[in-house]
Amino acid sequence: MPPHAAAAPSAGSTQDELAGHRRRRTLRSAGLGLAAAAGLALAFALGTGTATDTTTTVAQQPRTITEERTVPDTSLPGSQEKTVTLRGAGVRAQAQVNVTGPGRVVSVKSTSVAEVPKGTYYELWFVGPGDTPGSPNRIPAGTWHPDKRGITDVRFLIAADPMIFPEIEVTKEPPDGNPASSGDVALRSN
Repeated sequence: MPPHAAAAPSAGSTQDELAGHRRRRTLRSAGLGLAAAAGLALAFALGTGTATDTTTTVAQQPRTITEERTVPDTSLPGSQEKTVTLRGAGVRAQAQVNVTGPGRVVSVKSTSVAEVPKGTYYELWFVGPGDTPGSPNRIPAGTWHPDKRGITDVRFLIAADPMIFPEIEVTKEPPDGNPASSGDVALRSN
């Protein structure tokens, strides 16, 4: 027999090899299962705050608001940054608008936005010319609740073209599931 030729396996050795493969595969599967269970147990323990947990929860942290600010890419054509005052009945808010490319990031801050009833929320809209209740010309950006002290500090990212939707409006929205504006305007730019 030439040196590179392999001997044909006997029937007994093939059965033994198959049994060995099955045992290794079973042990490998069991090991992976144990590793996954250990990982889940660790994630659960870290997420639930066990007795050995030394992390600080949000309630334990000092009540300090720090602003994380992203500088807009002013190298893009038409990029700009401006501050807009939003006004309503006895309420003022500042909106920092960073226009970048086809959209914008709006950060709204206020210390006087009234708390709304449970289930009700504020919704920020980008509004275009000619917007009326019968013929809306607006894009929703997002919703929020101020805290019990009237403090608002929220940020929205939207791709609405600022040339088409130049104004900002904030409405109070009921929990009715209707995506249209309620028309109850709380704040408005311009």
